[in-house]
Amino acid sequence: MKKGFTIGMIVILVISGVVSCKKTSKRKIANEWTVSKMSSEYIDEGPGGLNKGRLSIDGNSGSSTDISTIGDTSITIDKTVSVKCYDYTINKDGTFSINNEMTWTRNADGGVVYVDVAKNEILGKWAFLGKNKTDDFKKNELLVFYTTAMNFKGTNTVIENGTSTSSSSSKSITYSDHDYVSIYKVVASKSKELELLLESERKSSDIGDNGAVIDRAYKLTESLTLVQK
Repeated sequence: MKKGFTIGMIVILVISGVVSCKKTSKRKIANEWTVSKMSSEYIDEGPGGLNKGRLSIDGNSGSSTDISTIGDTSITIDKTVSVKCYDYTINKDGTFSINNEMTWTRNADGGVVYVDVAKNEILGKWAFLGKNKTDDFKKNELLVFYTTAMNFKGTNTVIENGTSTSSSSSKSITYSDHDYVSIYKVVASKSKELELLLESERKSSDIGDNGAVIDRAYKLTESLTLVQK
């Protein structure tokens, strides 16, 4: 599953017709949260072929499947996921941070095992979008996150014939306030629980070296259940 994030402006399409169970507020949102459930699916289509996958997390465990198709050839990669932490800190001053650490394990042919440990820190600003009568969105129903920085640390280990080989990497990326935007619909707001839904779609066209138009399309659907700490 793609553990990173798409760089660039994201156009968000939010499902309408889903009614929040209870009105939420800045006072409630500004809190310490843990992701108790998460599911996401993506489709990435371009000149290099079609990539699609899903990720499902429930508590401290989950699974992912990625399928890459080029022409008539498809490769499927299944992984198990162990979640050490997946926390949101949303502050009253309009800032937020997301911290997660996950271990991804894949059993390959020949008894080879791949283990990837990924630690991500995401920083930024948040706000409610204004009420929109045209699209039938109520006050405080749309929650927007403006990512300003991402910090990543990872360790990759290959275990083969009883021998393990590891390598590590790190990366930091900064964005301006509106370069990386994610908008969630508050599907349900209960006593100490939030259910959020995001649907994003990005399409682009570039001109290749030979003058041909290269089209690319990326779509992501994600649902989150957050529980107060």
